[in-house]
Amino acid sequence: SHQFVVKDCSPPNLLCINGLTQQLEPPDCQVSFAASSFILSLTDNCTPNNQIQIGIRKAGSGTGFPTTDTMTYLKCDKGTNFVEIVARDASGLMNTCNSYVLVQDGDSDCVCNQDGDLDFRGCLRKGDGFKLNNFQLRTRVVSTSGVTPTVNKYRVTNYQDSCYSSITEKLPFGGNYLATVQAVKQDYPLNGVSTFDLVLISKHILGIESFTSAYQALAADVNRSSSVTTFDIVETRKLLLGIYDTFPAVPSWRVIRPLANPASLLSFSSTLDTYQIVLPNLQDDHVLPGLDFVAVKSGDVNFSADVSTLQPNDDDRSEVKPPLRLRFDRARLRAGEEALVAVSLGADVQTEGWQMSLGFDRSSLQCVGVVGLPAEQYRFTENGLLRLLDVLPAGQTLLAGTPLFFLKLRATHDTELSQSLFLDSALQPELYEEGAGRRMLELGKKNLNYPVSMATH
Repeated sequence: SHQFVVKDCSPPNLLCINGLTQQLEPPDCQVSFAASSFILSLTDNCTPNNQIQIGIRKAGSGTGFPTTDTMTYLKCDKGTNFVEIVARDASGLMNTCNSYVLVQDGDSDCVCNQDGDLDFRGCLRKGDGFKLNNFQLRTRVVSTSGVTPTVNKYRVTNYQDSCYSSITEKLPFGGNYLATVQAVKQDYPLNGVSTFDLVLISKHILGIESFTSAYQALAADVNRSSSVTTFDIVETRKLLLGIYDTFPAVPSWRVIRPLANPASLLSFSSTLDTYQIVLPNLQDDHVLPGLDFVAVKSGDVNFSADVSTLQPNDDDRSEVKPPLRLRFDRARLRAGEEALVAVSLGADVQTEGWQMSLGFDRSSLQCVGVVGLPAEQYRFTENGLLRLLDVLPAGQTLLAGTPLFFLKLRATHDTELSQSLFLDSALQPELYEEGAGRRMLELGKKNLNYPVSMATH
């Protein structure tokens, strides 16, 4: 007897075509080729054709049998790309042929980038939902790994519109990045802040009328204690009276990310002022939409700040009532005379509070004191003005002729009060009529000459 071993010693017979051409088409800007697309003929002496394995790889990129049977080309692979096609029979015998792929840009829209751009997009609104413009956006993108040298790109952009689009360019592909986005708004601290805000804060604290939005609570929390207390009233009153130029503990606007549930008044701990975005293995340009912010004006509980909004506020369409006139019980003072002058309203009104700023012609008249108001509710400023306010959260009826307060006045020359007393806009003269909104206060000559009762306040 004789033993024979029969072996397959011949690899597959493989013949490839001489190249393929394909165009990149937007929006994907990529094209794939199967290894079978390059085969002109394929046979084997032992293995049926449907059992012969076919693979493809970039020419010169390896040995052995390829790990894939397709090749995908992107917009940066435009031009001629050489490939190797490998056939393997059931005995593991392999044969190789070479070809190429010509990748073209059909519409010149598939631009090759060696680095990526990030486009941050969002809008800014007030706590009441109205659009807000004139703000600053700050973005920073830093590489955390994958690129050398490290990347640290910081960008500050001012926007006049309510929405923004800020682009950070030329971030090398393959790197891991961390992006942060923050918005900032500067403003006059007293913008939108009035004694009516003190009324609303007092009502909230006393349980008369609670806030309906966490953004109101954030506006009221001017000492940044994560709560609304009488200390916030004290701090806001100091700003109104001119003791403070700004709030010591908070900026003029607190710009934060929108709260998930603004109706929950316990959202202090969940407020964030920055977006942080992790971008691993960057390989393309990215648009990052929906990075919105809400701006809360410190001290402005009723969202009345003048921000040149891009759409009308409902308050602008409310009924405008005639102003209330202030009256004095003296029309004139003689040189050297000192008098206690009563200041009252010219009409009965149900009010929750009021504020005003009085100025004096110091060449003829001096104000040396105030009677009828607690000391913490008025202040003489450095420029000679007198700021006064009163908070009545439970409401009170003020009768015409009943003094709001008394001014201790001293005349250095004969003077008409109508000539030497005036209302100043440093603290907008206004009264808050219960259930009817704001009423402006005004002076007039006939008011100053109108006699009133000297009844106690």
